[in-house]
Amino acid sequence: MSMPDISSFTYAELNELRIAVTERMREMRDTGITQLKATIAQQAELLGIDVKDLVQKKPRKKRKQNHEESN
Repeated sequence: MSMPDISSFTYAELNELRIAVTERMREMRDTGITQLKATIAQQAELLGIDVKDLVQKKPRKKRKQNHEESN
């Protein structure tokens, strides 16, 4: 795919292009995530695995103690 020549675009045109590209990327990401989740769910079902078992839980972060409490 060849890249269009944007060297003659004004700031406003570049800004509009950036907004359009960002929105398109967001749409593609959202669609891709939805499709990926569906595929994973289907494969897990075929294997008899609960989807929840595929996701590892993150360890909880310990809260910092208040300085006064540690004294």
